Amino acid sequence: METTVDTESGLKRFSFQVKPVQRLHWEDTAADHLVTHEEPVILTGTNVVTPALRWTLPYLEENMGSTKHTVYLSKSRTFMYYDEKKVLLCS
Repeated sequence: METTVDTESGLKRFSFQVKPVQRLHWEDTAADHLVTHEEPVILTGTNVVTPALRWTLPYLEENMGSTKHTVYLSKSRTFMYYDEKKVLLCS
């Protein structure tokens, strides 16, 4: 797979084709079909992520055990992309 870096945005561009991911209500039968067939879909109208809003780094450290995980930290609550050069490896 080839990657290039867009000179304007600085973001990577990949050589594989991508398509938009549908946003569907979790009760929509089309959403169920996509999930069943392991296709990407953004589920709306669900509160499945509500508990994650309370997660802090100490909480994750306490509850995820001693295995290694990659953690991305942001000054805001928005993660649009990440820069591989800024990834910190924690032990």
